[in-house]
This record gives sequence, C-alpha cells and structure tokens, in this order.
Amino acid sequence: GAEVGRLVESYGLLPIEPPRPAANFSLPQLDAGEQTLADFSGSWVILTFWASWCGPCRAEMPSLEALHQSHSARGLAVFGVALDREIAAAHAFVEEHRLTFPQVWDQQSRVGATYQATAIPVSFLVDPAGRVVALSRGARDWTQLAGLMDRLIESMPPDPAAEPVYAAAMELPGVS
Repeated sequence: GAEVGRLVESYGLLPIEPPRPAANFSLPQLDAGEQTLADFSGSWVILTFWASWCGPCRAEMPSLEALHQSHSARGLAVFGVALDREIAAAHAFVEEHRLTFPQVWDQQSRVGATYQATAIPVSFLVDPAGRVVALSRGARDWTQLAGLMDRLIESMPPDPAAEPVYAAAMELPGVS
C-alpha cells in the first residue's frame, strides 16, 4: 500500500491512498466483441481514457504503445477507453497510431463518468488485485515509467489465480 504509493509518486503519478477497488465494466471493443476490466485480473493495468480529437492524447499514445510492446509479456496490460462520439473516429485514431493494445468504445461516456474522467487523457494504474493505486492526468511519456513498471511487477508479480476486488462504483479521493 504505502510502499507502492511512495514508488508511484516518485515517478510523478498521484497515489491513491488507500487503494480503491476499480469499477469493473464491459464495453464493446473497437474491432469486435466485448471487453471487461476484469479480463485483466491478476495483471498490472494502465487504464487510459482518450479521444481522437484530443491533442495531448495524440501526443502520448506512441509512448503507451511502446510501453505495451515492452511490458505486455511481463504482466502489464495497457487498456484504452475511447470517448469519441463516433466509432469511426476512434477506429481511424487507432489505425493512425498503429495501436495494438486492447481498445473499447464508451459512446455515452458512462465508464468515463464512473472514473471521473472529466479531462483527458487520464490514466489509472490498477494493481493485480483490481485496486486503483495511482492516476495520471494529462499527457506523459510513458516510456519513462518502464522502470516503475519493472519494479511493480517484481514486487507484486501478476497472479492469474488472484481473486479480484473490483467494485460496482468508483470513489476516488481528491479527483474532481
């Protein structure tokens, strides 16, 4: 808890103390089918909210993709939630940036509202137990957090047998 909080804070993320159960959700994938946050249970997750019209989102996507490429085999999942009104715009954005990490579409911003994603990009770091341990507001170079991800994975490795603690609702302190 506190150790993770100090570690993420040292990398410029806002720690959530104490960690809060992440709100689980199910949304349509941009390509086909449905995806839930719980599908990544047992792994570290960077849950990022973005839109195609958002300049800072465009700026940070290449670094999120690079972090996904370098750490997905080690137990980090990057999971994108598109807040675009039109799915075609989200598709075009994903193709333009050659994003390979999972993407879902939150057409009515229902999940965005649950996570208080009032300004984008905003990303949440979810631990293998399904708890939000940190958040990041605004664009950043996620490749600079590769060392953080290494340390988190070493200290709390992914556990496919973990019982998640996902919640139906989200309550984040100091996020308004």
